[in-house]
Amino acid sequence: IGVITYLLLSGIAPFGGCTKSHYGEQSTMEVRDKLVNGCYDFEDEIWDNISEEAKDFIRSLLVTDPRRRLTAREAKQSPWLRQWAMDDNSEHSTVIQAAENDNILSPDIINALISFKESSELRRLLCEVLSFTLLPKQFEGLRNEFEKLDTDGSGEISLANFKTILIQHACGAKHFGSVSEVTERDIEDIFDAVHICDTGTRKIHWHEFIAAGLSQCQFDDRNLKMAFEMIDKSSSGSITFGNVMELLISCGFLSVHSMKRRFGDILSDSKSLNKKVSYDEFRLLMRSQRRVHSVH
Repeated sequence: IGVITYLLLSGIAPFGGCTKSHYGEQSTMEVRDKLVNGCYDFEDEIWDNISEEAKDFIRSLLVTDPRRRLTAREAKQSPWLRQWAMDDNSEHSTVIQAAENDNILSPDIINALISFKESSELRRLLCEVLSFTLLPKQFEGLRNEFEKLDTDGSGEISLANFKTILIQHACGAKHFGSVSEVTERDIEDIFDAVHICDTGTRKIHWHEFIAAGLSQCQFDDRNLKMAFEMIDKSSSGSITFGNVMELLISCGFLSVHSMKRRFGDILSDSKSLNKKVSYDEFRLLMRSQRRVHSVH
């Protein structure tokens, strides 16, 4: 639990072993020695914004002597975890405007879905990669919106449920902005745009929904760096066509011609001039996924 918490909060493994961590490249023996001796620190600048309560929680778990380490029951009573539980139960959301009715989707989310459809396929896929780096606090409010569309509680959004909810909102709902002009065919197109990867079922999964609602999330440079490194698996410092091919194949895209076209789209969007995307270009590209506000 301590290792996972450290990794989730910082994006860095506590004992090293990650090529791009602040430890630099390390041998297996060096990582083993740090692990056995419990050698870790909070020196990376990312920890400047992490509370002492969170660090104390990690310290109480990254203890080599199991007799001194918190048990699962004791960890559950941590003041830091209890504060998180209280925050999660709060009715206040800093990300999405609260809807007046629990069954009504946020107009910001509806407009974000509509806007997401206009993005290129590869850009939508990059948004999903970025979604895997977010902490719960960064997509606060999206879970509630997801559950409004997941009416059967299956953890997935079916086309039928998606269409029913959005058509209900489109009928005479002037305060929902552009959604009042959306047709049934448009709704199907939005659904297919959000359902990024070919998983064998025509349903929207949780991270696909986060990707579509990314404009409503509070992501930062730490998230962007982690997403970039997930794609740049060779640690070359650039996203190449080979990286994009691997990403697209994992999502069911098999045509090399279509892959080249999609990569061309991302080169154009990022304004790259050398047939690969640097981190700075990637950062600017993803930062242009601006917050979408509803029209009132």
